[in-house]
Amino acid sequence: MIRTARFLMIVVIMLLMSISWSALGQQPLIDSACTSVPDAPESTPEPADGPQGEIGFIAYSRLTGYEFLLVDVATGDLTELPLNPPPTGGDWDVISNLSWSPNGDCLVFAAQTMDEGTATPYDLFVLNLNTAVITPITVNPGWDYLPAWSPTGGQIAHTTDEFGGFELALIDLESGAREPLTQTEGRTESIVTWNSSGDGVAFASTAETEHFQLYILDVTDPDPYQRLLFSDRAEFHPDVSPDDARLAFVGYDLDDDSMYTDLYVVDFATGDVTALVESEGLYEYVPDWSPDGAYVAFIRTNGDAPGLYIISSEGSEEQLIVSAIELDRRVEFAAWRPPVE
Repeated sequence: MIRTARFLMIVVIMLLMSISWSALGQQPLIDSACTSVPDAPESTPEPADGPQGEIGFIAYSRLTGYEFLLVDVATGDLTELPLNPPPTGGDWDVISNLSWSPNGDCLVFAAQTMDEGTATPYDLFVLNLNTAVITPITVNPGWDYLPAWSPTGGQIAHTTDEFGGFELALIDLESGAREPLTQTEGRTESIVTWNSSGDGVAFASTAETEHFQLYILDVTDPDPYQRLLFSDRAEFHPDVSPDDARLAFVGYDLDDDSMYTDLYVVDFATGDVTALVESEGLYEYVPDWSPDGAYVAFIRTNGDAPGLYIISSEGSEEQLIVSAIELDRRVEFAAWRPPVE
């Protein structure tokens, strides 16, 4: 009788443990406050008088290390965002790329950490600005970087080497499941951007050439995907406009050994490509549309005035928003923050 009672007790304990671990496994990767999507406005707001809003960016110096900063585009005021030590241990070694959640309360970024002299591969982390909590969403032996948060809030696209070469993959933030979007056998997929409905992405790939070209795919049916342009440029760093009508990207002429970059815009309906920023001997990177589509932010990394810039979507009114020289830091990887309710 005693043995039977003990046996039953063990069975009950095992069942409770099973239920507990099952529930734990079904917990979402991050706080639901990060994945909520704001309601669409009832009416289209009137165009602002000049550029408005906030841009988040990464700043770096040898003295201060990495920082997340937020600049008010209209005033130039800077706010330092919280950046606690890595939850996985060690210190931040390299931080690159950032993407905002649709509600503007959280951001995802890629980072390497340093622990006892050893650098880890890149992993993805989410920073909740309201709580300053940083949550790792990938902790893998391979590389996970270049994240892009879906406008539907529940997925993050990124580049990973988990599935062979450097492929695009999706992370479901509710279940934690990850699945590849591309499988190109050793080619490289890089810098992905979503359309406004969250069912399609544009990205750069070496699938057909030795240099990056632009492609688009339907995430619900990713095979095959479609090459967007056929040109004599290397093309990368795409960003889809809020109205899904245009795509900004970085390019350089293949016969230019210096690989100085310029910014371009392609019209999806016509296929017409126009230069947005053309410069001599300068590097421009990571274009990012403002939420209203009126401006494009970008980084200039050299010349007399490196820093964070914006330009009108028609290619005029270029403005230096944050001077890397005055800030005394390198300015990297900017992204316009969605409007915060």
